[in-house]
Amino acid sequence: MALKHFILLCSICLALGSFSGQTVEQRVKGCWAIQLGEWQPKTVYGNDSIYVTPPAKIELQDKYYYDYPGNRWNVLPANDAQPSVHNIVFFQPIGTDSIAIVWSTGYSGLSMRLAISQDTLRGTAATFWDFDRPQQTATVLLVRIECH
Repeated sequence: MALKHFILLCSICLALGSFSGQTVEQRVKGCWAIQLGEWQPKTVYGNDSIYVTPPAKIELQDKYYYDYPGNRWNVLPANDAQPSVHNIVFFQPIGTDSIAIVWSTGYSGLSMRLAISQDTLRGTAATFWDFDRPQQTATVLLVRIECH
C-alpha cells in the first residue's frame, strides 16, 4: 500500500514539476482551438451573435497587452482564424492555476474563466452587454494546437 502512495505522490510531483519556474502567461503561451458549448439560456440574437463569438483559434502571447506593463496579455486570432469584431482582447492570470480571457467592443462581448492543465484550458464563458439583456453562459474547452 505504501508503494502505491509513493508512486501516486511521485506522479503528482512530476506533473507539477513540468510547470515549475514558469509564470502563468508562459505556461499558456501558444495557440489554442476553442470549443464553445451552447449558450444557456438559449436565446436568438440574430446579427448580435457576432458580439458573443470568439475566433475559432487564438494565440495567447506572453507580451503585454498594448505594451502596457501590467497583468494583461495579448490574445490574437491564430493561424488562419477569422478575427472577431472585438477591439479589446486580452487575458490575465487568476492566481496560479487559471486565466480569464476577455473579448469586448467596449459595450458588449464575452469573457472566459479557464482552469489550466497541460494541453487544455477548461471552464465557463459568459456574455455581457451594456443594456438590459440576460447573461448567458456556456462550457468552453481550449485545446493546444501548433502555431503556424
